[in-house]
Amino acid sequence: MNDSGFDIVRALRGKDFSHAEFMATYCVFGRCSIDAERFLKKCLTHQLFVPVKLTDSAT
Repeated sequence: MNDSGFDIVRALRGKDFSHAEFMATYCVFGRCSIDAERFLKKCLTHQLFVPVKLTDSAT
């Protein structure tokens, strides 16, 4: 994971957020939505963060 990936994880860790909120945060760091979907899947797989709102819609 690159530096901006760590920044995103730090910004979101411990927060309850929706898919749209994740995408908005990811785009703030200058990344595209295709990368965001891949990054989100990786983060959830490795449990870098586990948001309540997102896990309900992702399952």
